[in-house]
Amino acid sequence: MLDVYKAYAQEVHDIQSFRDDGIDVLLRYEDEEELQRVAGIQIKSEDEFRKWESKKLPLIQILKGQHATAVSNVRVDEFYIILCVDAVRHQERIRTLCSELKNFRPCEIIEPEQALNFYRMESMEIWSRTVRLLCAKDRVFETATKEMDTKEPDTVFFLITLVCQALGESYAVDDERMFDIWSDWEDFSGEQSGPTERISDILHELESAGILEHIGGSSYTLQVSQLTPALCALYFDLKVRAIEPSADLKEQILALIELKGRLEEGGADNA
Repeated sequence: MLDVYKAYAQEVHDIQSFRDDGIDVLLRYEDEEELQRVAGIQIKSEDEFRKWESKKLPLIQILKGQHATAVSNVRVDEFYIILCVDAVRHQERIRTLCSELKNFRPCEIIEPEQALNFYRMESMEIWSRTVRLLCAKDRVFETATKEMDTKEPDTVFFLITLVCQALGESYAVDDERMFDIWSDWEDFSGEQSGPTERISDILHELESAGILEHIGGSSYTLQVSQLTPALCALYFDLKVRAIEPSADLKEQILALIELKGRLEEGGADNA
């Protein structure tokens, strides 16, 4: 998550030390109103809670002091305390801590169950949620999302796949390639993939849009000039900002467009 903030030119620091101004991680970002915000994160461990349990560490007093330091020295707009501890063993201590800090502003306590849910998230989900937060008003991201929202999910999957192919591999497409993409779509969408006959509909749509040009037999060539500009821009933006050289750009675009979410919503509506 911190790497994503850095990739999108947001200020982020891990400042844990003896003089950390009451903060383990400091984030500076722009909110939806384009105002500068400062968020401080303080992480509390199982070791610290056990020392508190054995009366070797005055944890509440320490946290109150860290909060005061973060507010006065760093002027945080948000202050998060993340409890990475055993929720069962420390149930009463967690309640005591929440009660002691309930009137402190700004202050939000992330309890162990919430922290565990975050820890269990797939790295791609963390990445996509963070990017969507930082790029909520980005013109490229916003345009690509709106354009894809007007198309059927399977068509969106084919478009994203073909954009990544054209800009990264080759322009050649044939019937076998179309069936391969459909197979990937079935793996991606599960029971909501639809009938195989949809391939001919998608092929016709791509030909009509000038994206695929028939060159004889079962062969086609991708016309780069006809590809969706916003998707192409998003592809190159992600390529430039890639945290890892081996990043799967197709997987990243699918996650950002939230195509899986659209399928889940559609399934819920039909239930």
